[in-house]
Order: sequence, then C-alpha cells, then structure tokens
Amino acid sequence: MRWIREALVLLPLCAVACQTQPDLTGFTSACLATPSDAPVELEFEGDRLSAARVPLGPGGLPPEVQSAVDREHPTSRTLQAFREWSGTTDGWRVLRLDEGDSSTMELLVDAAGTVLEHVHPVHPDLVPPDALGAAIAKGRLRVVRAHVVRSEVRANRWRLECEDPVGRPFRIEAGVGWDEVRICRIVQCSIATW
Repeated sequence: MRWIREALVLLPLCAVACQTQPDLTGFTSACLATPSDAPVELEFEGDRLSAARVPLGPGGLPPEVQSAVDREHPTSRTLQAFREWSGTTDGWRVLRLDEGDSSTMELLVDAAGTVLEHVHPVHPDLVPPDALGAAIAKGRLRVVRAHVVRSEVRANRWRLECEDPVGRPFRIEAGVGWDEVRICRIVQCSIATW
C-alpha cells in the first residue's frame, strides 16, 4: 500500500510537471514524514512551479544543517523548519527566534552546512515608498511583512509577503534597486495518506 501513498503525494504536482524547474528528488519521502497538520507550500511564478517547501517535524534537520544554524545564531531557537527545493538551490529553510531581543530571522542552508541566505525582517514603513508602490500595483497586493535577503546565491534583494484583496498569499521579490521584480503565488496544500 506504500506505493499508493507515494502516488497520492505526487498528485498536486501532476498538473505542473512539464513546467517544473526544481529537481524534486526526495519530495515524496519528505511529504510522508511531515507532521500531519502542517501544509506543504508550493510557489508558482505564473504557471511554473518555482519552489516547494515541506515542513519538518522536531529533529528533522540534518546534523550539518543544525550545526550551521546554531553557529550563526547561538542565542536563538528554531520556530519552524522546511526542506526546500527551488530552481536555484536545494536546502533547508529555518525560521529562528532570538531569545534576547525577540526578533526573528530566517536562514537557507545547503546539505554541506553552508548558509546560502540570511533573511531579516524590516518594518514595511522602511521599504522605499516609490518602489513599494510600483511592486504592489502589479498585483494590487497588501504588504503583510517585509524582509531584506542577503544571499550567496543571488544578488541581495527585498522579499515582501503579501495578500490580495481576498486574502490569498503572494511573495514579491525584487533587487535592492527594485529591478527584476518577481511576483509568486503561494499555494498551501495538505497531504492525505492512508
């Protein structure tokens, strides 16, 4: 019966299989190991799947990744962790809370323990208004959270977590000068296995 469970995990991806950029090796087994109440997150740029994130349960990070996260932020604790596949990187995305000042930060770490991205929250009022207006006008979106991303993979950029008028989540990414604006639709889905 295990093959039936694995086939069901792949059903949400069948419609986009021919447009998929990320190599999803390990996606099925990660979905089967995810906590049952945690949704899988798929990110679409237009009709192309650009990233997939599967939430991990406690102890789900490989030792090299856990060591890198602890080394980067020794005074913080993990709030949430994901296994992530995208067109540019495969790794683990870890959201941490700093116990000292109650700030959150996010890291993307590869299998070797190299930190590929540092994501820091920024108050939306600090995002340049002209650039913010231009990005938001493209999708008529409301900014929920803003981040600055320092990256080893791509140039440093802004990341905005947004919602449309009916509450659907979107992610906007743009270069520091608001060039190369990407708007991605975020879809959360539950995995049903039996």
